[in-house]
Amino acid sequence: MKYAITSGQWVVIDNKPIEADLAIPNKYFMQDVITKEFSIYHQGNILPATYEEIKNLECAAVWEPEHVEDRLRDYFSGVPNVWVEDLKPKP
Repeated sequence: MKYAITSGQWVVIDNKPIEADLAIPNKYFMQDVITKEFSIYHQGNILPATYEEIKNLECAAVWEPEHVEDRLRDYFSGVPNVWVEDLKPKP
């Protein structure tokens, strides 16, 4: 999970503790590529879910450094990110 930071592609300029309100683990959705069924991943647990339960969650994914850069660039430019859009749930 730390590959983007430890890969050596970026220079680490600081290291600070995460603020308490940001340290709350998020819920993520997963979608089976064959059955198309949904599940929610939260704190190491995976539970079955419906589209309604996951439609506003982000996909559980590992982000390569280049994709993190694309995502940040797009966010600050106010444009949709191709990787985020591609990972949205398919009903």
